[in-house]
Amino acid sequence: MKPITHMLRALFVVLAAFALASACAEDSSNNKSDGDEHLHALEVNTVSGGHADIMDTMWEVCIDNGDSTSTEYSLMFEEHDSQSSHADFASSDCSGTATETHTELFELEVLGDKSVSWADGTAPGSLSSDVTASKCGMTYEDGSVEKILIYVDDTSSPAVMYLGLNEDSSATSYPSVLDNTGWSLETEVHAHDEEADHHDE
Repeated sequence: MKPITHMLRALFVVLAAFALASACAEDSSNNKSDGDEHLHALEVNTVSGGHADIMDTMWEVCIDNGDSTSTEYSLMFEEHDSQSSHADFASSDCSGTATETHTELFELEVLGDKSVSWADGTAPGSLSSDVTASKCGMTYEDGSVEKILIYVDDTSSPAVMYLGLNEDSSATSYPSVLDNTGWSLETEVHAHDEEADHHDE
């Protein structure tokens, strides 16, 4: 075989090996990036048109039950094992000592966008009547899944979170409206304007 043929074959082998190594490295990098985004960010849509990373944040709301009792609900979003809690009070404003508490662990995944309106047809405050909320899946320890909507008003201080809760226990579809009751932010939320990869349902 001629020397030039040896050289070309050797060059081809080297280039092929380099291309394979580069492809593997890129694939590994992409996988790592996707994993990092899943583990280190929970970016949901906001009133300002950007996204808020709700990782490491806690939100609370007090509901007057109308019978001289109340329930305080809280959601804490963490990298692993987020928490959904509620505490019952023998007062109408969640004051005093809780008579009963309950906490469940879950993992949250942001899964895209959904255009929705508000539960009673009237937007809270000065918010738009139709908004684009973030579709999210909550997977509990027992394997059950709840499909919810999350939308954050980052123009208020502190920020307020609105939820669309799925009343269908089988969670076969997403809610069609957001509830008017706002959840107050108890810890810092990080908002930004970068575009995120969301897809309409």
